[in-house]
Parts: sequence; structure tokens; C-alpha cells
Amino acid sequence: MTIQAKSSAKGGSASGGKLNNLQLPLFVEKDEDGFYVVECPLFERCYSQGKTLDEALKNICEAISLIHEPLMRVGI
Repeated sequence: MTIQAKSSAKGGSASGGKLNNLQLPLFVEKDEDGFYVVECPLFERCYSQGKTLDEALKNICEAISLIHEPLMRVGI
């Protein structure tokens, strides 16, 4: 699964407006408790979860933006 995070004109998106047209691979699975677990394999230990798939995807976008923002500041 690949997710594309886009910022709206007002700067709002599932990623808080910090990611613009960034496409990243994601692994999604449902655990034994019924939660969706999402991993972005491009970033070490980048996991998130949610009760619904939408919630899990929103949460992984937030996690990725938290990783991505400092990398952009140092030019990586």
C-alpha cells in the first residue's frame, strides 16, 4: 500500500500540512485485537496503529511528519 499525503490550500491534511505529495510505501496488517498496524519501511521503527484503517493511516502520517520535518531542516 502506498499513501500520498497532500496539503490543502489551508495547510491541512492527515499529516498536518507538513508533507507535500510525498509517496511512501506502507505495510498494513490487522492484529489479533482487531487494531490496524501500519509500518513505513523507509524509516527505522516507524509504526503506528488505529482502531480503523483511516485512523491508522492518519496516525502513520503524523509519525512520518515528525520524522520527516527534522530531516528536512538538516537537508537530508
